[in-house]
Amino acid sequence: TFSINNLNGGDIKFKNRAEIISKNHLLNIVLETKGSIEIAEKVKLISNGGKIHFKAFDLITKKRNTPQNTIKINGIIDASSCTIGGAIFIESDVISIGAKAILNAKGYFGGGKILVGGDWQGGRTNTKDENMYQATNVTMEKGALMDASATKNGTGGKIVLWSNLKNTSSSTKVNGTLFAKGAGKSVSGGNIETSGGSVDFSNIKISTITSDGEAGNWLIDPYSFFFNTTQLTSLRDNLANTNIEVSTANSSAIGSPGTIFARGNISFEDNFTYTSNNARTLTLSVNENIWIKGNITSTSGQLSLIFNSNNGKSLYFNGDINTNGGSVTFNNTTNLHFQKTNGTQAINTNGGSLNFGSANIRLLRY
Repeated sequence: TFSINNLNGGDIKFKNRAEIISKNHLLNIVLETKGSIEIAEKVKLISNGGKIHFKAFDLITKKRNTPQNTIKINGIIDASSCTIGGAIFIESDVISIGAKAILNAKGYFGGGKILVGGDWQGGRTNTKDENMYQATNVTMEKGALMDASATKNGTGGKIVLWSNLKNTSSSTKVNGTLFAKGAGKSVSGGNIETSGGSVDFSNIKISTITSDGEAGNWLIDPYSFFFNTTQLTSLRDNLANTNIEVSTANSSAIGSPGTIFARGNISFEDNFTYTSNNARTLTLSVNENIWIKGNITSTSGQLSLIFNSNNGKSLYFNGDINTNGGSVTFNNTTNLHFQKTNGTQAINTNGGSLNFGSANIRLLRY
């Protein structure tokens, strides 16, 4: 293990083409401080499958609710391996992944983990039950790359960019490229999560695809999300290479800022048209209600739709649904409101299953 500990509050900076490289043996690299960490452009930290762990936080200032530690990365952080990919853990209050940054945890026989600001849904890592410090703000700039793919024969890994949903200032902005692809036959794609009190992914590029065209999952967990035309286009483009779940199921009254309107809801403000040949699943899970204000259509591959909501909540549809052979499922929904005011309103699955569960169906015009 190579370790730098500066627990008196000083900063740790790697600049001017600094390198730590292990070519033949696994090396764990740990940088820990109560100050800040900076990894400049052209710096290389390569662990040959070992864990790379950056910690820059102060639990005392956290308790005072005045956290101010930062980690800025613009270099190469690589925990890739010729077996299973290693792990990269990034923990601080404010985390910035710059446009030149490359974070790799690739493996011949399985992808590794890249956890930035928290683990899946903010939880613990799977190694030694280690509790991740949850970030307040996470930013990944366009041009940056994170890759936790299998490269020969194995399952894709896990990538998480997380900011604390229970912090009133939390935000996650991800505009880079994230891969957790599987390789070989009969394997699974990986899992990617981009979550926070507010989430911005306008320029993101995601892939959890496998060699045979199957895919893993991308989870987006904001406090609420009202998808405009640009954001729906981003969903459509990325759905070709991953299944997607948008979830506000973790929303609560103590969550995100009071300025965010209608906590726990999802709304599609425009038409959503899926155009890829790959069969994919889009899941919308809410703590409150769902509004679909346009049509949902697949013009090529099968698009399966799953709508999850709490008992007593509602789904409102203003347009038509055509899944081109994909299934449509409603879970735990009390009321389905079909609100098209002109012509015939239709759900057409072209042979796919249609499951309304125990929902009450309400028609605006009758």
